[in-house]
Amino acid sequence: MEDQLEFFFRGNAVGTFDEICFPKADGDYKYTAYRGYGHLDLGIQIESIGHAVCYYETSGKKISFKVERSVKTGKLKISEFSESDSPK
Repeated sequence: MEDQLEFFFRGNAVGTFDEICFPKADGDYKYTAYRGYGHLDLGIQIESIGHAVCYYETSGKKISFKVERSVKTGKLKISEFSESDSPK
């Protein structure tokens, strides 16, 4: 289990996933939002064009994924995962 399942948008922390481990497959995921610029900016982006690309870092890798608003309250619809080396 990851200690903190934090994810980011444009370099700003958005919140944490309320899961046992980071998401790795398409689906709706429950999360706890931070009250800050990252979550606000994510909401503005989704409202503007319908989706955004967020990421998390784990085991030296950066995992990016597409985020859309879910019809389920308190969840994000996540898809289109990609992996790259985490910048050092």
